Parts: sequence; C-alpha cells; structure tokens
Amino acid sequence: MKRDKLKLQRFELNYLIEEAVAMAIRDLIIPHLERDHYGAAWPNSSYPVHSLYLDSDDLRLYQATLNAEKSRFKLRLRFYEDRHEAPIFFETKRRRDDHVQKERCGVKRDALDWILTGHRPELSHLLHGNGSNSPFFNDSVKS
Repeated sequence: MKRDKLKLQRFELNYLIEEAVAMAIRDLIIPHLERDHYGAAWPNSSYPVHSLYLDSDDLRLYQATLNAEKSRFKLRLRFYEDRHEAPIFFETKRRRDDHVQKERCGVKRDALDWILTGHRPELSHLLHGNGSNSPFFNDSVKS
C-alpha cells in the first residue's frame, strides 16, 4: 500500500544542537536513508524551504507556541522553488503532547491570491492527488 505523503503523523522531539554536530549526524545516517527527489538534485542533500506562517491579528497561534501549550496548531504556506509552475502547499501542523500530525494541500501558484483573500480553493486550483478530504474543504480549521 502506498503511503499518503500529504498526511503524516509522528512523534516529534526537538533539540538545539551545534551546526557541526548536525552535519556529523547527517553524514552518519545518510547512507541508511532514502533520499527524497528534492534533495537528490541539490548539493549536500539540502534545499531551500520557504515558509510563511499564518495567524490571527492577536497572534493566538504564536502565543500558544510561546506558552508551550500541549494542544496547539500552526498554519503555514510552504514552497521549495520560485518557478511560477511550482506548487505552494498549505499546511496544518497539530500537536497534542508529543504527538504531531501534519496535513498539507498542494495548490497551483495562480490560486494563491484567491485563497489568501478568504476564498476556499476550487478543485481546479488543487494539485493532482488532492481532494475533498483536504482541510480546506471541511470545518476542522476555523479562523
């Protein structure tokens, strides 16, 4: 069965480490990992990730992170390339204690202004493989 890469669930712990330690860990584990198709084309198996975090006027989501609330979520836009044809991903990242669940919906770049002005995306805006189970087609994410 093929894994749905647009919906991931995992346990996540974060640590602050020196850059040299991070590179040593990367070099140690890279032979045991399957390289993703984005990293394969870039030197050092790394590539740019551009993220724009969305929040309310009173920064409610940011405050939840600062206060280390056990149940919180983030909303963000993420893209990896500046090409006009490259997609943009709308993502939700929910945390309950140490359990993290990410959902993402890829949209065509032409739809960005439409969506950011408060409209739900139309099916024609979505990348192939996205569908009505996206968080943008249900009421689980509210402003």
